Order: sequence, then structure tokens, then C-alpha cells
Amino acid sequence: ASGRPGGPFVPDSCTYVLTNSGAEVLHWSATQNVNWITLDPVGGALAPGESVAVEMSLNEQANAYSLGTQLGFVTFS
Repeated sequence: ASGRPGGPFVPDSCTYVLTNSGAEVLHWSATQNVNWITLDPVGGALAPGESVAVEMSLNEQANAYSLGTQLGFVTFS
């Protein structure tokens, strides 16, 4: 995403789609390493062949940063 200090940021969100392509139930979780990213949902269980959309969005904490590059990571386990 990009934008001016204080926002708005474009895009302000994106969606990841997780799919269980295995034969067993898949228990998953999602975490972020910064306070300016919000994830929804953050975990669950997927039956074989089932999918879930996980939305990653920039929250109000992103507005506090000054000009420059900020790095954040999302991890799916």
C-alpha cells in the first residue's frame, strides 16, 4: 500500500484465500508482526476442499507513521 502520512492508503486492504487441498482437517492461524495490520479471521479449521478468505487491512495505527517505508509481515501457520 502507499499513501501520504496520515493516510489514506491505497489499497487499504487485501484478501488471502486459504484452501485445504489435503485429505485431513487443517487447523490454521494467521499472525502479524506490527500493530498497524488487522487480520480477520485469525484462525480456524478447514475441512478437506474447504476455503476461507482472510482479510488483511491497515488500521488507524498506520496513520501515525511519517514518510518512509514501513515493513510488516503476515504469517500463516
